[in-house]
Amino acid sequence: MNTTLGQVAALRAGYPFRSSIEPDPDGTVALIQGRDVDADRLRIAPAQDGLTQISASGIRNLAEHLLQPGDVILMARGPRNYAVPVAETSGQAIVPGSFHVLRPDTTLVFPPFLAWWLNQDVSQQFMRANNSGTTIPMISLDVLRALPVQLPPLDVQRHVAELNSLIEQEHNLMNELSTARRDLLRAWANQQAAHA
Repeated sequence: MNTTLGQVAALRAGYPFRSSIEPDPDGTVALIQGRDVDADRLRIAPAQDGLTQISASGIRNLAEHLLQPGDVILMARGPRNYAVPVAETSGQAIVPGSFHVLRPDTTLVFPPFLAWWLNQDVSQQFMRANNSGTTIPMISLDVLRALPVQLPPLDVQRHVAELNSLIEQEHNLMNELSTARRDLLRAWANQQAAHA
């Protein structure tokens, strides 16, 4: 089925902070920022010190901005508009205005498939061609709603998403294996040098 993103998902901007973000160690809302997203592996990977916690009291209409499992977050600003599915949220979490939030209609589209589709060359080219702004490119919600989406049946979408996940796991394991081999060879060289 050929359709547009606006026909298969509700889109909204991330929370528009009007001033600098004030971390609150006792805050009850987690803020997922660009630094918390692994843009290469296309997954949420909190920074080493964890997600920034902020106070719920400073967020207007908090319920409207909370992420839900199945949402897809898309980097709205910058040269690459990567999309990442939200698998789960432990507690309350939001994203800032540098992201857009897509809430797919799960009767039509499988969220991990949608994230995969948005990261494909055809979607990325559409976004690059329609970005606005010269210093920091940005994709508007109106343009994003018009992005063409090709949807196979849901079972095919699930298979594509599962295959993509397996490919990512294989890629990660191969990287870990390569690093382990390098470390082993380095340790051997250091041992040889110590006994020379």
